[in-house]
Amino acid sequence: MSTYRIQNEFITAEISARGAALQSLRTAEGTEYLWQRDARWWGDSDLTIFPYVARLTEGKYIFQGKEYEMPIHGIAPYAVFEGAQEGDDAVSLKICWNEETLKQYPFRFALTRKFQARENTLTVTAIIENQDEKTMFFGYGGHPGFNVPIKSRAAEEHASFNDYAIRFESPCQPLHIIFTDDCFVTDERRPFPLQDGRILPLDHHLFDNDAIILENMTRDVSLCDEAGRARVRVRFPDQPYLGLWHAPRTEAPYICIEPWSSLPSRKDIVEDIGRQEDLLRLDPGEVYTTSYEISVF
Repeated sequence: MSTYRIQNEFITAEISARGAALQSLRTAEGTEYLWQRDARWWGDSDLTIFPYVARLTEGKYIFQGKEYEMPIHGIAPYAVFEGAQEGDDAVSLKICWNEETLKQYPFRFALTRKFQARENTLTVTAIIENQDEKTMFFGYGGHPGFNVPIKSRAAEEHASFNDYAIRFESPCQPLHIIFTDDCFVTDERRPFPLQDGRILPLDHHLFDNDAIILENMTRDVSLCDEAGRARVRVRFPDQPYLGLWHAPRTEAPYICIEPWSSLPSRKDIVEDIGRQEDLLRLDPGEVYTTSYEISVF
């Protein structure tokens, strides 16, 4: 499987053609920030989520009265993208609809994922085109996982997972979207208090019930070390939901910081995606563009 590399004097990133997924994000001195795919906890480093975020009840949904089946996180994680290098510091990877995708997702679409390195920041841009003659309904998200602790080659690392925290860029009052035990969305929302209105200390037990999904928060968060220094910053101005995750009920040494545009299906309800209110929609010929940024320090 092809892997594409982009770099500048600050960072190097590697992206797989399978899923247009980030595989590595390193600084010039060699510090690896991205989780490196240990199947004991999680066999990926990143996922492109499209055209549905997370789970569908029974793996099914309805559109215009017809039932379709699609795996978790949609088509994109399992597709092979065609890549085009755009100089040393950028690459674009693209998939388009075909007869096989139409069996799972009845829309003619094109999805391009572009990765651009600028100083210490990697910008990940999605360009989604509706090439169909009908309105298209979809979700989109990112799923990058980061090492915790981050082990620098320049200094011995003594910190543990519990020495790290997620810091929200400004004080906020997030709401925790409550999921069922098997990870389907409910209508329940609960306040999610933060220390000083902006700090979430990490603890493996946070993920005993799987992912934490938040809304009503600042869309700019940092993974900070024991000294409170930002090591990774993720900015996602367009996405209303934030997922934080590692493999539940484990001591997995990573955390995923996931910007989401929409939510999974409800338990025991096979969703009609033309009626699911939080899905994005594009009229024929329209294009949706969104970006998030990953900065490393």
